Formats: sequence, structure tokens, C-alpha cells
Amino acid sequence: ARNLPGLKQTVDKSNTKILRLEETLSRLEPLLRIDPSTELLNKTGMWYEIWRNCGEIRRESEKGRSKDGLGFVFYDFVNFHTVNDEIGQENGDIVLREGASAIKNTHRNTDHIARYGGDEDLAIMRVNNEEELSNILNIRHDREGQDSVSILDLINRKLKLFMKKSFPDFVRDNGEITGTLKSGFCFVTNDEIVNNDQEYLEEIIRSRLNELSMRVKGK
Repeated sequence: ARNLPGLKQTVDKSNTKILRLEETLSRLEPLLRIDPSTELLNKTGMWYEIWRNCGEIRRESEKGRSKDGLGFVFYDFVNFHTVNDEIGQENGDIVLREGASAIKNTHRNTDHIARYGGDEDLAIMRVNNEEELSNILNIRHDREGQDSVSILDLINRKLKLFMKKSFPDFVRDNGEITGTLKSGFCFVTNDEIVNNDQEYLEEIIRSRLNELSMRVKGK
């Protein structure tokens, strides 16, 4: 019985250490979903946001408050191997980061941008239907209020300015610049999200993304 106070103190110290460890892990967990090279979501973060959005859509749909689906926009660098061949992998990584930054800063604040592959990025967009997704992507008012351009055009405008300034040798005689992006999109409907279990829904999403990737790459 005389040892009980000392035992209690030991248990209290252990519990304090456990709480501190849990707090540290909770702070580190979001970092595990980030790609360190581009500061975009990694594949783990990408699926985390997909399932988080699907959960929100299901809950809101049950209450009759939403008919949203999920749009996916695939971005791929044009002839990126040429970038690495001509300016080296280290500078190629700089170009990748600049592309990631241009995509993230051009998309809506509510969109989630992930690094999908080596030189491929993916935007996850919650929208009502495929037509709305197309309209958002194809008509966007320039932030300077000068004109209206597509999201892809605005991203590539930023990339071209960056490439001209940082790597002027990439400006060809005809004015074309290696290091710009091409893109395409696909859509998963509200019915598909609400009426399928997670396993089958994941099959649908993976299949759409695979088809989208091949289409953008021209395979």
C-alpha cells in the first residue's frame, strides 16, 4: 500500500507521455499526406480527400441538400523528358514545382491538387455535373480583369513566363516552349457516389483516372 503513491505518479507520467506522443502524431499526420517535392498532396493525401469528399456528398445527399459529384482534372507536362535532358533533373524538379504551384494557385480554393505521378498532377473538384466542370475549366476570368481564359491557358501562361525568365533556351524559333501542360477531365456522378459501396466506387474512380491518363497522354 505504501508504494501506491509512487505507482500512481509513474502511471501519470506514462499517460502524459502518451498524450504528448498522440499530439505529436496528430500534428505529423497531415504531413504524411504531402509530397515533399511539390508540396501537393501525395497519393495517400489524394485518396484521403476523395473519400472525405465522397463522405460529405453522401451525408448531404441523404438530407436532400446536395446532388454534387466529383470532377477530376489530369495535368501532364508536354515532353517533360526533354526538360530533364536539356537542363538536368535538378532544374527539372524546379519546373515541376513551378507547375504544381501554377495549378494550385489557379484552381479554386476548394479544389484539392495532388501529385499523381512523376510529371503528372490531379485536381479533385466537387461540382454538380460534368457541364459545370467543363464551364469552370474552360471559362475563367483573369484575375487582372483583362480577359477570360481557360484554367489550362492561364496555368500555361504562368509557366511560359517562368520558362522564358529562368530557362530562355527553351524558347524555340517558332515561339513554342517545352515545359507547358496539357490536360483532360472526367466526372463521377452523385448517383455513383451515393449508390455504390466504397470498394466498387474505388474501382470506378481508378478506371476513370486510368482512362483519363491514357487519353491525355495520347496512348
